[in-house]
Amino acid sequence: MSNTSVKNQHKLLSSPIVAVAATTTIANVGVSSETHYIGARYYTSSADTTTATPGAGTVVVAGLDEATNQWTDSAATLTCTDVTDKETITANVTSIRGVPTGITTATHWQLFASSNV
Repeated sequence: MSNTSVKNQHKLLSSPIVAVAATTTIANVGVSSETHYIGARYYTSSADTTTATPGAGTVVVAGLDEATNQWTDSAATLTCTDVTDKETITANVTSIRGVPTGITTATHWQLFASSNV
């Protein structure tokens, strides 16, 4: 996982690259960030050198709420056939999780978030 801070107001976060059937999590999001724009990247190998556009599939995005310590799904899911699709979580969360379903064409994927104060 990589975390990059821009003037302590903006973070770029990413999960490990995992097989398309695997759930992945971005841990240590930092509760000072309140808005998280979440998307996914899809690859044809674990080496992250060749991106792919899935033929089908969705990803349910959830945030681990700081106050309740419970996972809360976002209102919508990521549509994998649109690699520019993003979901938003507006809450103080400690982690962000992605649960994929039915991803085709790609063999691996990665969750990423752009988080703002």
